[in-house]
Amino acid sequence: MAGWKMTDNLAIGRGSRLLRQSDVQAERLIAILRMVLSSALFLGVAGLLLNLDSAGLTARRFELVFLLFGAAAYFVLGVTNFYFSDPKRFKFWQSWLFNALEVGLLGAQLFIDVYDPATPSLIALASPLLLVITLVLAIQALRYRLELHIFTALLLLAVCAAVTFYAPLVGEPWSNAVIEEMRILYSPPPNVMRFVILATLALVVGTAVYRSRRLVLRVAKEVEDADNLRRFLPGELSVDLSDDALSDLRTPQRRDVTILMMDLRGFTEMTETLGASQVADVLTWFRGLVIDAAEKHGGIVDKFVGDSAMLIFDRKHAPETSAPDAIAAFQSVMTGLDHRNRSREANSHPIDAAAGIHRGAALIGAFGDDRRLEFTALGTTVNVASRLEDYAKAKNLQLVISSSSIDVSDQNFHQFTDLGEIAVKGLSEPISVLGLLSK
Repeated sequence: MAGWKMTDNLAIGRGSRLLRQSDVQAERLIAILRMVLSSALFLGVAGLLLNLDSAGLTARRFELVFLLFGAAAYFVLGVTNFYFSDPKRFKFWQSWLFNALEVGLLGAQLFIDVYDPATPSLIALASPLLLVITLVLAIQALRYRLELHIFTALLLLAVCAAVTFYAPLVGEPWSNAVIEEMRILYSPPPNVMRFVILATLALVVGTAVYRSRRLVLRVAKEVEDADNLRRFLPGELSVDLSDDALSDLRTPQRRDVTILMMDLRGFTEMTETLGASQVADVLTWFRGLVIDAAEKHGGIVDKFVGDSAMLIFDRKHAPETSAPDAIAAFQSVMTGLDHRNRSREANSHPIDAAAGIHRGAALIGAFGDDRRLEFTALGTTVNVASRLEDYAKAKNLQLVISSSSIDVSDQNFHQFTDLGEIAVKGLSEPISVLGLLSK
């Protein structure tokens, strides 16, 4: 059953969903940080304006007013980002757009700070904006998107390099205005702004570490839950539990399959003579034996009901080989039973089984509503296999299989005895069957 083998799709599917949830949460947190940063910038620049007035310096008023409006625009960007960070409105391309706009705003503010021809552009990196740029880089750690981080980092580095070296004026003496501007850049208002940005930077890094650890623990728990879930569900339902995958499974497909029904003989009597723990041990061992046989011969265990098992064998590209697979799986189980019986203790209860096999069309899919789904096969083929199992138990046969399921001329099936035609409940016409006698 090549199309039904268990893969890592579950981990991939759950990981993608968790990453999207983390992206949305990160986007909202980043939007809040943008509003906090823009507020700090606004207050810092306003403080510089007041300081310039008190010092009687007006040469840099235009630049600072521009930076003031830039901080306001930055705040609007944060508010817009916050609005679109709602899970219903968020699209991943928005992160790229908002990052590009953020870099553009910071680059423009950095450039205006040194655009005066008499000002060496090298002092751009003395601006508190450099810490804002560093913080923007650190903020990327809140996301789990390496490509977006690389894009933002390269864009920021390119902008900073272009602004810093566009007119360095190396070797020329600095004017008094430039020296006074440097003094102002390290006055209390911008230094308070630097302190706020550094504190925010520490908070961002701590938050990024916390979110990373929380995500790792959450993924680990979901993987653990998924591994536990596989013990209770068929492979088809435990491979990928995403909405799209379940939607596909809930659209039944009509397939040519072989159904193997198997049941322990005398189990009811066994439960009356053995203790509860011994009965549980027998059932656990038997089910493990059946699972091993199904996996070895390309089948899946559809369900266990008490001491009964239903297996589905589907060779999509060679359906005629599914019945021989079912026979081989049954023989593998019987070999295990024989080995246990031969090696059992003198007072232990011998174990035997009976089975029915039929090949034909069946509906394969997940049936049920949103509260409970069951992966199974439905149709006449399943009912016939169940009736053949009942017939095997009633006639003291190991296995009964419909003649139409296999090529009766194949020498591999010489051990089967022709049982002729039997009437099967639910069918209007009798069917020809073959059988294996119990030992």
